[in-house]
Amino acid sequence: MKIDRLHVRGFGKLEDFTCDFSDGLNVIYGHNESGKSTLMAFIKAMLYGVKGGRAGKNGILPDSKRYMPWNNKQYGGYMNIKLDNYDFYRIDRDFFANKLNLYDSSFNDISDNFIDIRDTNSIGEKLVGLNENLFERTVFIKQMGTRIDTLTSKDLVDRISNIQQSGFEDISYIQAQNALKEALKRQIGTDRSYTRPLDIINQRLAELQEKKADLLNEEKNLEELREKQQDISLNIKKLKLKYRLISRIIDYCKLKQKLKVLNEKKEEIHFLEEAVRQAQENITKLEEDKKSAILHLNNNQVIKVKKLRGIDVFLIICAIATLSVGLAAFVFNIFSPLFALIPVLLTLILFFLRIRTIKREAEMLQKERTDELNRQLSQFDERIAQNKTQHQKLTARIEGQKAKDRAETPESVGSEISGLYTEIMRDKQKIESSLTHYEKELLEDLSKESHESLLVKAYGINKNVLSDIQRWEAEYNTVAQTVKNTSIGSISDIDNEISRLSRQKKSLDSKGEALNIAISTLEAAAEQVRKKYVPVMNKVLNNTFSGLTSQRYSDVRTGDNLKIMLDNPETEKLVPVSMLSDGTIDQIYFALRVAISETVLQNHECMPFIMDEPFAQYDDERTFNALKYIGNISKKQQVIIFTCKKREVELINSEFPCKICSLT
Repeated sequence: MKIDRLHVRGFGKLEDFTCDFSDGLNVIYGHNESGKSTLMAFIKAMLYGVKGGRAGKNGILPDSKRYMPWNNKQYGGYMNIKLDNYDFYRIDRDFFANKLNLYDSSFNDISDNFIDIRDTNSIGEKLVGLNENLFERTVFIKQMGTRIDTLTSKDLVDRISNIQQSGFEDISYIQAQNALKEALKRQIGTDRSYTRPLDIINQRLAELQEKKADLLNEEKNLEELREKQQDISLNIKKLKLKYRLISRIIDYCKLKQKLKVLNEKKEEIHFLEEAVRQAQENITKLEEDKKSAILHLNNNQVIKVKKLRGIDVFLIICAIATLSVGLAAFVFNIFSPLFALIPVLLTLILFFLRIRTIKREAEMLQKERTDELNRQLSQFDERIAQNKTQHQKLTARIEGQKAKDRAETPESVGSEISGLYTEIMRDKQKIESSLTHYEKELLEDLSKESHESLLVKAYGINKNVLSDIQRWEAEYNTVAQTVKNTSIGSISDIDNEISRLSRQKKSLDSKGEALNIAISTLEAAAEQVRKKYVPVMNKVLNNTFSGLTSQRYSDVRTGDNLKIMLDNPETEKLVPVSMLSDGTIDQIYFALRVAISETVLQNHECMPFIMDEPFAQYDDERTFNALKYIGNISKKQQVIIFTCKKREVELINSEFPCKICSLT
């Protein structure tokens, strides 16, 4: 892997800083406190993120707070990298939002293909195959990170010993082997143990199996009760369906009867309406007859008056004639005056008598006419009143019937009957197989006209069905109460406990098998690592360390005694690394990192060497030798050196092709 470019939007004191790198040697120059260590930390943060949490006991803040920008609202940046297979990626991070985006060479966002949203810090390991711890212990050398004094020389020995046996400097084979054996004994157990987890589980499983066997009969009885409960529930369900069917038949018969009554009432209303019409006609005819009778009586009285008037006219004529004769005789002295006066007097007497008679007859005729008229009118009025009373009663009766039956008409009841019949036939299909012969006959009789007897029969059947439902429900409640009172939780708990313990046993068995396999594999792997890596690593370690020390030391190895031993050419004796100077220890540790990089990490990406003030402990000769070796390394992998020493920059620039970036 090579870093092509990095851009800091905001990280610690760095703000809006961009730096391009070459594939070989790169030098980042800057005075103290110019941001070199911060920029180096930014490179690691782009690959592995920044760690959060609380401040340590020594008061040092976690990286997420330590490198929070001083004067910038943006906290992050991006870094372009090229892998050994020439794939290009841009890693873009926003540390405030804990957001990571990964882009390919065409700047397509491919984050979803690489990034686990639960662990955005794993992108470095996914891209280059190197975890953060191994990265820091091999190619990432912090300031004073290679200094090993006498108090910490054991750590160096342990690291090399781990590499000899496990292939990793932070993994101890001996500790791992002892830990595996202790875990096997403590967490699982062996053939000679009695109180270990596996022993306890086996004993408990035997007890539970015995207890479960004692409860199986109760569970069987309980299952039989449950089946009986289900059967009863099914019978109740069928009976309720039958009860609903018979109830609908009852409703059907009632509606049929209601329809019959409504039709009868309809006929009755029609008859009443006809009677009302007849009564109205009678009233009309009587009123006309009354008028005719009054007219007839009046006509008869007029004729009689006319007759009396005719007689009276005749008498008047006779009287006039008599008076004329008497007057003529008196005038012309035909008769004696007395003789002439007699007819006149007689005439007057007769006239007055006739007038009195006519007046009496007229009064009698008027009384007779009035009485007859009143009698006949009274008869007509009585008959008209009777017909009107009958008309009102009939009309009120019709209105009462119509008001009573206004909500239900034969048509609406007929429609309801049709719908109910459809429902009855549908229910019949559901439970036809459970119907008795008597109940089937009831359904066949639905088409008959008379439904009184059918209704009585249906009521009788439904009464029996309801009685059966109540009897079955009582039995169901008894069985249900028995089921409820029967304790089955213990069996369920035992099964759960057996299942849980079986899983634990299986897990322990698997873990024990895995631990035994791990122990065997670890032994075989340690032997294989020693055969594969140690000779190669010792060869690289020798070559590197020999070059760094101007061939002064040509034989340095890590032996089975877990100590780094050197062959001192002056005394020709083997000496431990702790006997060397601090500068030499830095050199051997640097050589060890190179050896690890070229052996243990050979299956990973060829990572750039990133070093912060790596020559702080070196004199001029050691510095020059180290730079020569680093120059050779830069021909096959990228090297980035952070330094504050201008003489080192000038020396590197004069001796090796490099790219220099200044932070000042």
